Amino acid sequence: MNGMAMGKVPAAIIALQSVGLVGATVTGYLAARRRDEIKALNDQLRNINAELRSRENALLEKDAVISYVEKRADANGAGDDDMDPEEQKVYALIDEGNSDIGKGNESEGIEKLSLALLTADKLQNKRFSVNARRALAGGYQKIGEYDEALKSLLTAFHLAAGYPEAVHSRVALTGEIADLYTDMGELKKAAEYYDMWLAGM
Repeated sequence: MNGMAMGKVPAAIIALQSVGLVGATVTGYLAARRRDEIKALNDQLRNINAELRSRENALLEKDAVISYVEKRADANGAGDDDMDPEEQKVYALIDEGNSDIGKGNESEGIEKLSLALLTADKLQNKRFSVNARRALAGGYQKIGEYDEALKSLLTAFHLAAGYPEAVHSRVALTGEIADLYTDMGELKKAAEYYDMWLAGM
């Protein structure tokens, strides 16, 4: 190989490397742009879902409370005023835990909700178990403990199966699980649960 040819080889290699670098840059840019577009779409869907679920949950809450009161009245001849002391304790802990989390006192709220959940499971009260787990997931999500939040929501999701009186139905929970996956950056899983939520509406 003569000197002129040898001089051309490094130039050719540099040119090829430049092409490769540009290609990688373009590919990386397009991938990042695609991720941004998917995230934007998920965020839009999440906002729409939040509004729709808010309305749905209000109806579920009303129907569930009516059903629960009627069943207790049939069984005991009384309403929620005749609630078992342990159930009253769980109800109060869930209410206080939600209030603490809403005020930014996540650690106190999570502690109360954990106690509520422990008591609800002991009483085998699915209504309170689902309620406590959902509230607990919200507390974990606010402090960035997404794995714990997901664990609580998925357990609540399975507990709500075949339990029509559950205040927080599986349909509502699929939307919340989708929101959580969006926060975790797992957009494919989020899309799956958003599809499930929309199919169940």
